[in-house]
Amino acid sequence: MRSAIGNDGDFLLDAGHALGSRTAMRRADLLEPCKRFWIEEPLHPEDIRGYGRLPQSMSQPLAAGEGASSVAQVERLIDEGGVDIVQMT
Repeated sequence: MRSAIGNDGDFLLDAGHALGSRTAMRRADLLEPCKRFWIEEPLHPEDIRGYGRLPQSMSQPLAAGEGASSVAQVERLIDEGGVDIVQMT
């Protein structure tokens, strides 16, 4: 992907809730050389503990929150989940 878009384009990876936290951590590490802008929604929306583990293994921002429907859910994603970019719809 990086070679297709070049170094000047942003690479935003949407994982679509398809990963567990351990797999997401391994994939984040493997994709580090791709210089992605963010990884979006790698875990199930209710896996706040899993989201909380991810920032320790990632240098790029973590985006999530499309399924959040309340301020309390967004606060948990930020405070407990370590989410950098909230995408509340």
